[in-house]
Amino acid sequence: MAMEPEKNESDIGLAIDASESSEYKIYTIGLNSNIKVSSLQNIATESGGLFYQDPSDEDIEELYNNISLEKLHKFDQRICI
Repeated sequence: MAMEPEKNESDIGLAIDASESSEYKIYTIGLNSNIKVSSLQNIATESGGLFYQDPSDEDIEELYNNISLEKLHKFDQRICI
């Protein structure tokens, strides 16, 4: 089901706002050619995350590993404070 452009842009803004207020990064992954790349790039960039276009299986695994390591490192820093 396709979303109306106005609703889609509103949802993007809400996602970015939620990310900023919670200090969470959003990582976006485009898996097919029917995506709006600019929206996914915007969400990732504005939240401090990264955008990946058509990653291989190995790239996806590395992406998830990197996110996990980043979160663990951030968690460790909070405990040490």
